[in-house]
Amino acid sequence: MNKRFNQMGYTLLETIIVMSLLSTILLITFPLLTRDTVNNQPAFFFEQLEKDLYEAQMLSMTDGLQIRVFFNQAAGEYTIRDGTNIIEKRIMPKGMNVFSGTLDFRNIRFIPNGRIWASGTINFIYKGRSYMLVFQFLRGRFYVQEF
Repeated sequence: MNKRFNQMGYTLLETIIVMSLLSTILLITFPLLTRDTVNNQPAFFFEQLEKDLYEAQMLSMTDGLQIRVFFNQAAGEYTIRDGTNIIEKRIMPKGMNVFSGTLDFRNIRFIPNGRIWASGTINFIYKGRSYMLVFQFLRGRFYVQEF
């Protein structure tokens, strides 16, 4: 009885060539991707901060609660709270500094109708670039501006 072997597989040499090509491509592209991530770190941070502030605003309106946002400069983080209950806790990028503008950065409050307790600004500095978080008067709207 003569059995024929299946010739449909790849040889060891073909597999090694494909693996070396893939590893070369990864070695070239990985540093490029990490550099872009570091350069866009403030954009990622402020995008997440805006989403968290919108969530805090929506929670204040839907649940009828006063929601507070606390920036902790020493710990490099900010928290969103309902009283003592922590809703969200986020780490700020290393080197991100937050300063009071016309608002105290340790006590931002959304009242139960979704509006901000007081309008004003909070300032951020990251690697020599300055940013301002602006809360508009009575509307609860806000935006981030680089200056």
